[in-house]
Amino acid sequence: MKTTKYILSAAVAVLLFTSSCKKGYFTDVNESDNLPQDVPCYALLPSAQGNLAFAQGGDAARYTSVFIQQVTGGARQFASYDRYSFTENDFDNLWRLNLYAGPMQDLNIILGKAKAGGFVYYQGVSEVMMAYSLGLTSDMWGDIPYSEAFQGSGNLQPKFDSQASIYASIGSLLDDAITQFGKTDASSQQPGADDLIFGGDIALWTSFANGLKARYAIHLTKLGVSHAQDALTAIAAGALTSNADDAQFKFSIDEVGANPWYQYIRDRDDIIYDGYGVQSMISKNDPRYGVFIDTADVYWGTGYIGPYFAAPDAPIALFSYAEQKFIEAEAKLRTGDDAGAQTALGEAITASMEKAGVAPADDAAYQLANVSWTGTFDNKLATIMYEKYIALFTQPEAWTDWRRTGYPALTPNPSGVITEIPRRFIYPNSERLYNSNCPQSSNLLTPRLWWDQ
Repeated sequence: MKTTKYILSAAVAVLLFTSSCKKGYFTDVNESDNLPQDVPCYALLPSAQGNLAFAQGGDAARYTSVFIQQVTGGARQFASYDRYSFTENDFDNLWRLNLYAGPMQDLNIILGKAKAGGFVYYQGVSEVMMAYSLGLTSDMWGDIPYSEAFQGSGNLQPKFDSQASIYASIGSLLDDAITQFGKTDASSQQPGADDLIFGGDIALWTSFANGLKARYAIHLTKLGVSHAQDALTAIAAGALTSNADDAQFKFSIDEVGANPWYQYIRDRDDIIYDGYGVQSMISKNDPRYGVFIDTADVYWGTGYIGPYFAAPDAPIALFSYAEQKFIEAEAKLRTGDDAGAQTALGEAITASMEKAGVAPADDAAYQLANVSWTGTFDNKLATIMYEKYIALFTQPEAWTDWRRTGYPALTPNPSGVITEIPRRFIYPNSERLYNSNCPQSSNLLTPRLWWDQ
């Protein structure tokens, strides 16, 4: 195993692993008299962005990657997870600390400050990121607190809003964000260098918002084909135009503020990077295999996830142009535009290849050998979803895609303690015991999420 020592950057440590002084909606007893109680938007924004990216790239990515066999639990705790042996305590840190009491609490504060101060662009940015946070959280658990959350000791038992209402809130947040971005912000506070995703580029934030509208629309296709057209409408309104527009957070090269996969391998290292996704890349001679997986002992070691994902400063993608093109391909297939779907699929694969540094000739050879656009609707949908599954390697969104489409066709672990692949996270112990509004019965299979009926 190869490791490198880095100089600890106290500034980045504070940026990524401290949040506002408050503790979400659970309690505010941990507030310190030695820490500022009123933090400006420009100080809160990078913390919220870094902590959200860390939450997505941490437990959320590892658990879901095990579920859909992009990686395999190899030892200790993850050997149990590979058998679908989870308890409610396993989800506590992600829910309580890494989402609600971390980035979501900070984003709620930014949003309140922005509205009160007339900081138009901060309002839009915080609305997009809150929408993203709600989507990430609800797509793992279903019904979650929002309308009564973030009140501290004012309400320690917020109600759980239905996932349908959460999705309505996501839509409202994104629509209002786009409205704010269309205004002229003459206020004294505007995002700039503190925005570690887009550097204050409001045009890119607008594209990101439209892209997210497409993502959350395509999630609902089990509920009706009209949602596929909604996704196309959102893309046409002005979404991402190239890989350069990707919404991603780049981590620090230091040991404390490093990428979550880097920290996980350094500290835990009980995952094997050899699931169905990796084996299928090998069988198809996918040129991304040598990028996604270290095949030449150049970083952590042969067979480990590569530096593309697990270098200390490797970015975590929140939303990409490649994902958007896959959404477009699926939406066009569902609305009867077969030729348009095929074109978008090829563009989606090329976007993924280009981002991974694959040469155009190798991309073309791969598509010629492996991407067949023939057969039934289901054959074509399976092709789109398999390619998206590979392109979104280690991203929780791939689990959402599998749950709503059934592709790729995966076989549950025969040694599992349940006989099906998990379809949801369990509500954590801390919430079930101390919030009477929390659903008192959940497991890895039931109740199914609203859009997964």
